Amino acid sequence: MKLSCLSAVKRPILIIPTIDGSLVGGRPEPVAPYVDAAAVLDRSGSMLDLLPGARAGVKIWLEKQKQTKNCYVEVVTFDTVVEKPYVGYASMMMRRDVDNCLSALKARGLTRLYDTAVETIHRQMKRLAAWRSGLPKARMLTCLDMKPVSVLFVLTDGQDNESAVADAAAFKRALALTKRDWGTLTIFAAANQDAMAAGQAYGFNPQTILQMDASPAAVTSVFRSAVASQGRAVSGAPPRMTAMERLTSAPNHHQQSAPPVLGGAHNSLDDDGGGAPPLVPPTPPRRAAFNYILPNGGGGGGGGRGNSAGWAHFMSPMPVPTRPPPLRRSIAVGSAAMLTSPPPLRRSIAVGSAAILARGGSRAPSK
Repeated sequence: MKLSCLSAVKRPILIIPTIDGSLVGGRPEPVAPYVDAAAVLDRSGSMLDLLPGARAGVKIWLEKQKQTKNCYVEVVTFDTVVEKPYVGYASMMMRRDVDNCLSALKARGLTRLYDTAVETIHRQMKRLAAWRSGLPKARMLTCLDMKPVSVLFVLTDGQDNESAVADAAAFKRALALTKRDWGTLTIFAAANQDAMAAGQAYGFNPQTILQMDASPAAVTSVFRSAVASQGRAVSGAPPRMTAMERLTSAPNHHQQSAPPVLGGAHNSLDDDGGGAPPLVPPTPPRRAAFNYILPNGGGGGGGGRGNSAGWAHFMSPMPVPTRPPPLRRSIAVGSAAMLTSPPPLRRSIAVGSAAILARGGSRAPSK
């Protein structure tokens, strides 16, 4: 007998088609009961050329927060001075609040990164603890609620040169603490430096670090990537950045430091740009050369029987045989027979070819 309340307490099963045509089913992840998103945005003097893209990106980021249920937002801009143009629930955000966030992005001053980031992390952790303490004790004891989703997004273009209290080690400790206690999704995007090296030194996960080109379009793309990563985290999916998100945030970086190469070993958009030198194109297999020069002395590439120039050009950089044409034809025909013969006969032909080569290319005297 089906319970009348079943539809209210159980999420429906979704049937999703896969690439190979099969169907997979599963219950969707429940909506996070609380989302806390904090953006720490650099507006120092060196950000002058990037701030137009940052303003466009902030509008995209704030719109995403308004679409997220139970989302609390803190926007922090910093140079020598720190400002918080909006702090509150995203659902309560008005047009003037968005305008205040955009007008706060004016280039000036130095880079107070460490102090600002550590202060923001501590405020976010206090909000998360206050939310947890506000839950009814019965729900806390039975663990009926999902963990909240917390997001820390840091965007900068340079090294700290203004913090008076915190340093890089304190920044790293604060990040480790919020990730340990709350599983915070930490996103780091940086320009004019090696973002992967700097982000990992601070304690960010490499999968959510973005190299950023010094262009407004790239900065806007970084905000879109941060929005997409947060959406994946809220829905329960892995929040790591995709290859396309990495490419759009730093197209020049990938083109210059990780060019496509043959062989595929380092042809990855997830490469941080410090990969090995491009690989040499693989040498074509020797078997293809026999297939090329065999059929009735013809074959592609204009190379007839015994025409070494035709197939040698086709198979470059393989060395051109230097034996006399008659013996070369004999070896080629014998090799072709070896490729198409059963194993016992193939071994006999191989032994015969080896004997010819051991005699230095001379033929046995005819009787």
